Amino acid sequence: MKEKFSCTILQSEALTKYLLETSAYPREHEQLKELRKASVEKYQHWSAMNVPADEAQLLSMILKVMNAKKTIEVGVFTGYSLLATALSLPNDGKVIAIDPDREAYETGLPYIEKAGVAHKIQFIGSDAMTAMKEFLENIIAIDPDREAYETGLPFIQKANMAHKIQFIQSDAMKVMNDFLTKYLLETSAYPREHEQLKELRNVTVDKSLMNVPADEGQFLSMLLKIMNAKKTIEVGVFTAIDPDREAYETGLPFIQKANMAHKIQFIQSDAMKVMNDFLTKGEEGTFDFAFVDADKENYINYHELLLKLVKVGGIIAYDNTLWSGTVAASDDDEMQDYLKGCRGHIIKLNSFLANDHRIELAHLSIGDGLTLCKRLK
Repeated sequence: MKEKFSCTILQSEALTKYLLETSAYPREHEQLKELRKASVEKYQHWSAMNVPADEAQLLSMILKVMNAKKTIEVGVFTGYSLLATALSLPNDGKVIAIDPDREAYETGLPYIEKAGVAHKIQFIGSDAMTAMKEFLENIIAIDPDREAYETGLPFIQKANMAHKIQFIQSDAMKVMNDFLTKYLLETSAYPREHEQLKELRNVTVDKSLMNVPADEGQFLSMLLKIMNAKKTIEVGVFTAIDPDREAYETGLPFIQKANMAHKIQFIQSDAMKVMNDFLTKGEEGTFDFAFVDADKENYINYHELLLKLVKVGGIIAYDNTLWSGTVAASDDDEMQDYLKGCRGHIIKLNSFLANDHRIELAHLSIGDGLTLCKRLK
C-alpha cells in the first residue's frame, strides 16, 4: 500500500508531505525507513499509530542532548519511536517498552535487530491503558473521509467503543486549525507564561507575528535548560543582534522587570559583520545555542558562520521555516506579496539543511516552523 500523509496539526497534506520528504526522510535511519514501510504494508491506515519521522528525529535529538541512558515507552505498536529511541541511547542504554500487542511489536523486531539495538530493549507485553480510561470518554472525530473511517469502524465496534465516538464528516479542518492553536496556547502555554513575557506579548500584539508564539518560546526554554546552555546568540530580536533598536527598546522594560537585563548584550548592527567580528576575536566554538529570526535571504549565510561560532553538540534554531505553509504551495497559488518574497529563500534553506551532513536535523511544525540543527563536527 502506498503511504498516505496524515495532516496532523499542520492541517495540510501537502505541507506535511513537504516537511517529511524535504527534511525528515532524507535523514531517516535505514532500518527506521524499512520498519515504517513494513508497518504501512501490514497495518495500512493504522500505521499512523507510529510517530512520524520528524517527531522521532526531534525526540532523538533531545535524548542525545540529555545524555539519556534509561527510558520507558508506554504504547509501542510496531516500534518506530522505540527504535528511534534505542538508536539514540548509548550502547549500555535501556528502554522499557510496554504494550499489550506483542504481534505488532514483533512486526518491527527484525528491523530493531538489524539495527543492532535489540539488547537495549526490554519489551513487556502488558495493558498500560487502565489509568487512561477517563480520556476515552466522549470522543468527537472530524474528518472529510468517511470511507477511511469506516475501514477502521469494525475494529472500534469490536472494542466496544463505538458508542463513545461521534463521527462528523466535515471539511472544516482549516477552521479547526485556528481553534486548535487557541486551545493549545490557552490550555498549555499561557497559564505557564512568565508575567513579563505576557505583558511584552500584549504590548507588541499589533506586530506579534514577528515574535515567536508562547508555545515555541516554552519549548526553546526547556531545550536550553536540558542543554545547560550558558552562552547563546540571537540573530533578529524584534522586540541580540538586530539593526532595529527601537523595537528592542519596546521590550526592554519587561526584560528589566524580569531582572534579566544583565544577561543580555544587545548589538545594534548588521548580523554578518558582528559574527565575523566574533570569529576574528577568537569566539569560535564558544556558543551553546543560536536562534535566528532575521532576514530570510541570509539564513544560509548565517548558517555558515554560526556553525563556527556554536560548539560541537550545540544547537542552531531557525524560525519561520514553514513560512505560513507556502513552502508546500505551487508557484501559481495566490499568496500575499510578503510571503511570496521570502518563500524561495525558505525553500532553498530547507533543502540545504536537509543535505548538510555537518548537522543533525529536526524540522518541527511548531509556530510557523522551527528547525533545530545540532552541530556534529
